[in-house]
Formats: sequence, structure tokens, C-alpha cells
Amino acid sequence: MKTKAYAHAYPMGTGVGSRTMVLYFGISLAIHLILFGSVVFWPASVPKPRFSPGSISVNLVSLPGPPSAAPAAVSKPPAKPVAAPKKEVKTAPIEEVVAIAPPKTLPEIKKPKKTVSLTPKPKKILPKKSLKKKTQDRQKMIDHALTKVKKKVEKSETDSVSQALDRLKKKVEQTESSRVQAGSTGQAAAGAGGGGVPGATGSGGQRRLELIDLYKIEVAFQVERNWAFSQQLAGEGQTLQVSLVFKVMSGGEITDIRFTERSGNSYLDESAYRAIVKANPVSPHPTGIRTPYVTMGVRFTPEGIRK
Repeated sequence: MKTKAYAHAYPMGTGVGSRTMVLYFGISLAIHLILFGSVVFWPASVPKPRFSPGSISVNLVSLPGPPSAAPAAVSKPPAKPVAAPKKEVKTAPIEEVVAIAPPKTLPEIKKPKKTVSLTPKPKKILPKKSLKKKTQDRQKMIDHALTKVKKKVEKSETDSVSQALDRLKKKVEQTESSRVQAGSTGQAAAGAGGGGVPGATGSGGQRRLELIDLYKIEVAFQVERNWAFSQQLAGEGQTLQVSLVFKVMSGGEITDIRFTERSGNSYLDESAYRAIVKANPVSPHPTGIRTPYVTMGVRFTPEGIRK
């Protein structure tokens, strides 16, 4: 019995042949993709070669000219004209032109531009005057004024002393005349009544008062010698007056200085007070004065002391 061989039936697309076909198809697809990709992306990345433009050479060919004419008959050469004698033309000598050099232009002097600084200028600091200099200047003014006043005082000393002596002489003459009158009346009364010498005590008291007046004038003169005053510092055009009272002890010491009237000008008041203090001590009491102290009253004005 014959056996029949039957081929195995596979569905379409299955089996060994279909697999190889799929494999080959995939490989070819990959190769094609690679080729297409290289064609698309390769020219952009590779630099293009630069070709210089080609030069074109052109040969210029002249066009053919018209046909040449037939040769002309040979003519006799014309007779040569007699050349006229050439006149010599005298040319004037050309003077040499001296080239004048152009004036030299002075170079422009460029002024330097002022640079404006934006930084603030430092303020000038004035030197401070010390108080010592001010006091020294004031002291110099006072000393200068004192010297002037001393000169004036020295001139007025003789005048004031002479005036005081004249006043005392008048007082002495008056007291002498009154004493003579009292003596004559006393003698007449003694002759009539027969006793006593009235008027003796009166003459002694009068003598003591005269001594006190002379002593006061002398003390005032000593005080005035120590007084220094300047009308420039006090101010002109003012009627100033200051009065002081003090005691002079028997030895010449001055005590109990006090103001009885002030001028309103502190400079005049202080100068009067200092004059009395500087004069301390004055000369002692004369022998005829027996009181323990003498009370002095002095009045100061810008012109001097008024007793």
C-alpha cells in the first residue's frame, strides 16, 4: 500500500520562510533610513566649497574694411618753394622771479582750560584772638591814658596848690583882722572890768581849724597825685561827679572809705576809690592837731578833684 506524503499546511504569513522575509525587510528598511538621513543632514553640516567666479576672455576682431582703391597715376613732385629767411625774434631776458617766502604763521597758543573742581572750598578759619591779647591791649590803652593824665596832673598841681595857698592866705588875713579886733575889745573890757583875757581860747581854736584845713589840702593833693582818669574811656559831653568820705588817723592811715554820691559811671567811681587806696598812708597829723582823726570829703570830676 502506497503511503502518500502530504505537505504540512501553514497559515499565510507563518512558518520559517515568513520569518526570514521579515528579517530581510527590516534590515533593508534600516539601511534605507540611514541613507535618507545622511542625504538630508550631511550637506548642512559639511561646509560648502567656495568656487571663484570663472573669468571670460573675449578676443576683439575688427570688421573687414572697404575694398582698396586702384593705384593712382604717379604725378610729378611739386617744385620746392624757396624758403624765406627767418627773422630772428629777440626775446626779452626773463627776469628771475624771487620767490617770497610766505609769512610764518605763529603757532596758536592754547590756553589751559580751567579745571572746575567740584569739591567744596575749605572755609577760612580765622585765628581766634586770645583774651590775654585783648586784656593786654586794653591795659596798654589804660597805661597810655594814665601817662597823659599824669602829665596833666603835674601841670595842674602847681595851679591847685597855689590856689589853695591863696585861699588860706585870705583866711589867715581875715582871722588876723578879727583877732586884732577881738584883742582891742578885750583890752578895753579888761581896763574897764579889771581882769581876764577873753578871746584867748577863741584864738587857739581858730588856729587849730587853720591847721586842719591846711592838712586836708595836703591830703587831697596826695590823693590827686595817685588818681588816673581818661575822658576818652569815660565819654565826653557828660557832667560826672562822685563824692567820697574817709578818715585820716593821726599816723596817716586812711580808713572808712565810703561813697556819699556816685556819678553813674563805674570807671570814674573806681578810679576815685583807687586813688584814695593808693595814697594810703598819707603824711601824719601836724603837731598842732590833737584830734584822733580828721574826716576828709573829696569830690572827683573828670577835670580833677574839687575840695
